[in-house]
Amino acid sequence: MSSLSSPLVACTDVSKSYADGDQAIVAIGEVSMEAHAGQVTAVVGPSGSGKTTLLHLIGGVEHADSGSIVAAGVDLGELSSSEQTAFRAQHVSFVFADLNLLPVLSIYENISLGLTLLRLAEPEAHRRAMSALDLVGLADRAHRLPATLSSGERQRVAVARALARESTLVIADEPTAHLDHDLALEITALLRRLAADHGSCVLMATHDRAVADEADQVLRLEDGRRTH
Repeated sequence: MSSLSSPLVACTDVSKSYADGDQAIVAIGEVSMEAHAGQVTAVVGPSGSGKTTLLHLIGGVEHADSGSIVAAGVDLGELSSSEQTAFRAQHVSFVFADLNLLPVLSIYENISLGLTLLRLAEPEAHRRAMSALDLVGLADRAHRLPATLSSGERQRVAVARALARESTLVIADEPTAHLDHDLALEITALLRRLAADHGSCVLMATHDRAVADEADQVLRLEDGRRTH
């Protein structure tokens, strides 16, 4: 786990706008923040507050218009599109509310597919996939299709996919949005375990106050700006 004096993610005066006709809509306005390895940071705020945009910027999905983002020792503003892709492949895992699981593949195959960009030897890929499924309590269902699982189990598969990649940075965008209270806390506990046991830096957007309360730190956004 990194020292708290060395953040894994450091954003300084980050801004991002989108064109809407002749107007520029500010999605993120001069946001500064830090996040550390081994911790969960909850990003909270109402719909349209900029949570997803901020996560996309930190995850190397989009470029900021101004300011700087340094993640895993990489200045994201210096990367070309192809270098952004390589950065995501090497350092980032995403956990989404809509899961993005392929319905025709088993949950084991879904996880293995997420490992292909790492170019692991087959025995290591198998070990990681099965170990991740074991950690989320689904090793005995490895060859089941996603449709045969409950919503909570499918969300655990999404977390297992991030576990298997052993990524430095885990971006979770509303990972508990479609779950009831108990399942939401269960998935949050798995993300906390991912941070604590693997030293990952977990950034999680959420509307759920109970979920945010489980995080190590909370970043509040409103109209694209950080509030206190």
